[in-house]
Amino acid sequence: MNLAQQIGMTADEAASLGRLAADLMAAGDPAGACLLLEGLTVLNPDDAMNWAALGVAHHAAGNTEQAEASYRECLKRDAACVTALAYLGELLLGRGEPEGRKLVQTAMADVTFAASDAGQRLARIAR
Repeated sequence: MNLAQQIGMTADEAASLGRLAADLMAAGDPAGACLLLEGLTVLNPDDAMNWAALGVAHHAAGNTEQAEASYRECLKRDAACVTALAYLGELLLGRGEPEGRKLVQTAMADVTFAASDAGQRLARIAR
């Protein structure tokens, strides 16, 4: 049983916090989103998407080490998470690390992602 369940947090309440974090990101406040998402990962550490969202928020805030750690936590829980694969790949490519190309190629195997604007941008970066 995770902490969210122990304190009686419902799935709807957790989803509301996730939406609030997304709203903070959209408003240009990745640091605020990080705070909320850090809490969500403590409450439910098994939720891969919370880890992916935390990675994106840290990435946007310029906290690349925390972003990398969050993406890797996500991938431990869901090795096929396209968001974590793509953003971690991009981060590593930016550092010149060869692992980044493999991660981006894995993300690009998802046809829906590959057709997206983000997928097309990453394809150009990975070349």
